[in-house]
Amino acid sequence: MAWESRSTTAILGMGGSGLAGELFAAVTGETSPRPVLPLRDPRFPRWLDRSAALVLVSYSGETQEVLESYEEGRRRSIPLAVVTSGGTLEKWAARDSVPVARIPGGQPPRASLGLLFGALWGLLPGLRTGSRDLLAVAEELQETGSTFNSPEGAPAQLAREWEGRELWTYTPELFACVGRRWKDDTEENAKELSHFDTLPELAHNAIVAWDVLSPQERDRRLVALVEGLDRNGPGAWEGQYLESELKARGVRTVRVVPRARDRLGAMLELVWFGDFLSLFRADARGVDPLPMEGIVKMKEARRRSHPVSPR
Repeated sequence: MAWESRSTTAILGMGGSGLAGELFAAVTGETSPRPVLPLRDPRFPRWLDRSAALVLVSYSGETQEVLESYEEGRRRSIPLAVVTSGGTLEKWAARDSVPVARIPGGQPPRASLGLLFGALWGLLPGLRTGSRDLLAVAEELQETGSTFNSPEGAPAQLAREWEGRELWTYTPELFACVGRRWKDDTEENAKELSHFDTLPELAHNAIVAWDVLSPQERDRRLVALVEGLDRNGPGAWEGQYLESELKARGVRTVRVVPRARDRLGAMLELVWFGDFLSLFRADARGVDPLPMEGIVKMKEARRRSHPVSPR
């Protein structure tokens, strides 16, 4: 398929699978010759037609929303491709001669973000023009991230700051996928509700609530300010202003700064940081990161309520 000739490429998935598309779109946003848009809703926008291309990402191959989207894509004659470890999605793709990027299975989907992202990286070379070599970045990350699993590493230190507080993660808008990943990891691994927001947007709404924070609320908040690449770019001034206001009110704030100075390296590094942070938080809370009972029950209920019957 000549992906480069399509007007737009949409990448649709849910959970960790959807985050892979969000991360790919964020990394390639400046250099891609065509729009790359992540989708998390099986209800297609009107513009998504045969002039576009659609990549469907489901680690298990059984995600109901993705299966519904596959059928809708076929109905609209949209050129499709699939990233999966198997399941119904792979069977349908084989039946319809749809390209498949198959990845290894057998692990939690959220632990497969690297595989999912790497599959998209290989599947869509024409949309990552100008990006650094992924293998070279991965090698650099091995060195940078080698301390992340240490009790003395930055994620463990932030987890200790987190003790007895609620964590609020703020990122530049460009790094919103990082904030979402931290939130998702906290909720799945540490079994704790989480919150993220982006700058400069939050300076036009959340800043009002921070401005009138009570002493009781102040003492149970921890704000992680994730820094982007451009310290003079959008949201940088607002972040500095917010930090000064929070410190004046006694709110504990921590800056998280990536070592990598390119978009691909910084985003992957920060994602990895958040993965370890959530595991240290789970350990502190005494919970097992692996069970996903809430998701299993939801998927079973949705499957009964929205059965998918292929043509």
